[in-house]
Amino acid sequence: MKMVYKTLYKSKRACRSGAFTLIEVMIALAIVSIAMVGLIRLQIISINMLKTSEVTTAGTLLAQEKIAEKLAEGYPKKGSSHGTVEKNERQFNWTVNVTDEKFYELRKFEAGNLRKVAVEINWDKSNKQDKLRMVTYVVDRNLK
Repeated sequence: MKMVYKTLYKSKRACRSGAFTLIEVMIALAIVSIAMVGLIRLQIISINMLKTSEVTTAGTLLAQEKIAEKLAEGYPKKGSSHGTVEKNERQFNWTVNVTDEKFYELRKFEAGNLRKVAVEINWDKSNKQDKLRMVTYVVDRNLK
């Protein structure tokens, strides 16, 4: 009889040590579920940041393009121009303003003819307008 009891005790113990209980599995699943919710949220934030980055990059490239067009003219004429461009399935509105600037510090160098080229790019972003502004200065190369 003693022998039978020992073998029964050993077999119950062997089964118990090799497996997880139901409560242990449930707790592990709860921890993994909580971690997965956090990881999914981080993935959604990452996708939104990627979209914002793409749009901002497209706007920056458009602003650089408009500044390059004005610089290609040499000393640009005063005035303003505007238009609309579609890039990456998004509509961008641009405005270029060219104005005279007076920096009194530059008078001693006889470089008083200075123009400011300001480019503003606007686009719609989730029911609100987002914008980007770039400014550069151009000196008249035909100094007296």
